[in-house]
Amino acid sequence: MDEYDFGILIIYGTETGNSEDYAFQLFDQLKHLTNVLISEADSLSDFNIISSAKYLVFVVSTSGQGTEPRNFKKFWKFLLNTSIPNTWLQRTSCAVLALGDSIYQRYNYCGKRLYRRLLQFGCKMLTPLCLANEEDPNGSDTQALPWIETIVMKMKNFFPDVLRPKLVEIYTVHIKFYDIIEASYFGSLTPVTTLACSILDNKRITDADHFQQINLIDVENRRNVQWVAGSVLRVFPKNELSLVSKLESLLEIDCHKKFNIKFSNGHPIEFVTLHDLFVDHLDINAVPKRRFFQRLSQISAHSVEKERLDELSSSHNLEDYYSYCCRSRRNHFEVLRDFPNTSLQLTLIDVANLIPRMKPRDYSICSSFESANSPISIIVSLVKYRTVIKEPRYGTCSRYLCNLLPGDQLSCEIIHTDLKFPDPQTSSILVATGTGCASIHAFLQSLPCDTPRSKHLVFLGFRFEKNLNRNQEKDYLFREDWERFNKKNIEIFTAFSRDQSNKIYVQHRLIEQGKIVWKYIQNGCYIIVTGGSKRMPDDVYDAFRSIVCENGHMSVDEASRFMQKLERIGRYQTETY
Repeated sequence: MDEYDFGILIIYGTETGNSEDYAFQLFDQLKHLTNVLISEADSLSDFNIISSAKYLVFVVSTSGQGTEPRNFKKFWKFLLNTSIPNTWLQRTSCAVLALGDSIYQRYNYCGKRLYRRLLQFGCKMLTPLCLANEEDPNGSDTQALPWIETIVMKMKNFFPDVLRPKLVEIYTVHIKFYDIIEASYFGSLTPVTTLACSILDNKRITDADHFQQINLIDVENRRNVQWVAGSVLRVFPKNELSLVSKLESLLEIDCHKKFNIKFSNGHPIEFVTLHDLFVDHLDINAVPKRRFFQRLSQISAHSVEKERLDELSSSHNLEDYYSYCCRSRRNHFEVLRDFPNTSLQLTLIDVANLIPRMKPRDYSICSSFESANSPISIIVSLVKYRTVIKEPRYGTCSRYLCNLLPGDQLSCEIIHTDLKFPDPQTSSILVATGTGCASIHAFLQSLPCDTPRSKHLVFLGFRFEKNLNRNQEKDYLFREDWERFNKKNIEIFTAFSRDQSNKIYVQHRLIEQGKIVWKYIQNGCYIIVTGGSKRMPDDVYDAFRSIVCENGHMSVDEASRFMQKLERIGRYQTETY
């Protein structure tokens, strides 16, 4: 088959895996109709391939405060190329599913921009833009599932009574014992750019009796890779060996038998075991998507378990799925344990197709690059919570990192992000909450000792300043460093939200210093906001807008346009998680 011989092209951009899951749900229902190609956007070997598709479907999420997902950035940059003619997609019919959360100011911003850009290329839309909202009663499923049904119905009309051809799949795994077997839903494993670095130090920096454990981890910079303030350490985590052992005990598979695995992108891995995949690559601690239950139902030969799997995978029974799986945060192992007869049927290739890949996590580097031997430092907040299930829930990566010991090896790589700090001689207003202070700490640490006074205003928000009973730090991260920076001609203002009955946040400190903040803005300062991505970014943005209104003598609309201009020219940046 010719490289571009396909009827439907599905492209997705995802940060957490939700867009990928919906894209593959659609793929599963269309693959019997015609040749269907599915790919994450930045993995396409040739972006011009999309003009060869008769039907083009996008599933894309909005990351953070309106940015495109990491595996959509190159593709989006390509689409912004002004040399592409307006008639480029005039023979193509398109559809866009946008995933987002309406609590954010730039709700579904990436999907909306993509939809408008596709129209500019002359394409015909199969459906109106679908805006799936995580805040809906059944989450994104509320809008996404009916949209998928609509697309499938339309495609069945376009491709009636077509025999299933040989499929073209971007993610193909060849697992070889004596024969070659193919498995979809697999991408490349750890990138070739990954570093294998030693842990130099790993210590808890919050008080032992504080409910939130936060660790400061120093990592060896083995290849002397340089970074700047705003860079992140991308970590490739491993699953807990105890969880892996429990999962292996459910299966009638030799998990230590070696085989060769080869990907369609040409990166073969030899002598790997299923145990290796469980430890390093498969996200067994994640909450299964409905697609997991659909596939498991297709495999199951046990009538009672199959009936229950059908119930959990039905789009008409979402409340049951949410109650059983999402609210309780059951992971893949716990679900397979609840269906023991079906689990015993699974083959190695079934497992590779059922459990999604484990995604890397990014942590802002909190140290500055001063020399070739500078360690890479990150701060990690342990994710731990409880549900109706007895055992506490843990975040895979944070737990893995917090348990590492000096001398242990960590697979990671340094990534330069879109967050750009100004030249040290340019004034700035820096706002951070919690572990979001990492990038700002790295920036201030890199400043020369002769930094002029009043060049940088820093607003920091934490829960507690200290443990009042023992006079020790609770979650006031880097306290000694902030005090040292303050003596270095950097003005620092702190807000501790739980040290008093009336909560004080960073936006309150900003308002208190409104006159000096406005002076900085008038003098061309850069504003950088980092921290949690729920209410904080909007609250801080509103505080700046209020300051512009009051001190700049502007109306709310004028102040909003003023703030939008600062964003457009890069003088107002946010980095949230």
